[in-house]
Amino acid sequence: MRKIINIVSIAAVIAVCHRFIDESLAVFVSNFLFSSSVWREYTSEIPDSLFFAVCVITALAYAVYRIRSKKGIYNKDTLFFLLITYAVPASYLVKSVLKYIFGKTNTREWLLRDEPYGFHWFHGGEGYSGFPSGHMAVFTVLAAALWRFYPNYKPLYLLLTLILAFALIATNYHFLSDVIAGAYMGVIVEAITCKFLNRNQKISKLKMPYVKY
Repeated sequence: MRKIINIVSIAAVIAVCHRFIDESLAVFVSNFLFSSSVWREYTSEIPDSLFFAVCVITALAYAVYRIRSKKGIYNKDTLFFLLITYAVPASYLVKSVLKYIFGKTNTREWLLRDEPYGFHWFHGGEGYSGFPSGHMAVFTVLAAALWRFYPNYKPLYLLLTLILAFALIATNYHFLSDVIAGAYMGVIVEAITCKFLNRNQKISKLKMPYVKY
């Protein structure tokens, strides 16, 4: 029941942002920040390196996991890298599928080309891949995994996640609703991956720590 309430609540927040906040916030950011030629030129040159980042993170996590498991080191650190190995690419795959399904207009396309705002179901294409935010999904998975295994630094994980959310909006890469949806998707993917690994993990009697988000 609690999970259903959470899903409904997040869906309501996303719907409110989509209907009443997204457009005006994007215009405000465009007028306030992009009036500066320095900010406009700097943000326009930021490459989309998410796929590369996912590949690097996954490869490193898998390498560390394999090294530790071959040495017979089965502790929370080993399980953390195992979780990252599965959850990070899973989040990238899920966000790619959802982007195609929802076909929501990208913020920059909407601002620069006067594209119609909203969802264009199964549209595909670069200009219709705004929802949910892939960057937010992938890095929320990392934050959620760190939160699960190393809870002493929860404020730091939350702060870094909020900074990323602010950056995605301030650079007009995403609407607010895209960012919220991406973050929630990341939490869900991390939790589902954790449950899957707990049921299928046979290397030791260790289990992933339980976390109530």
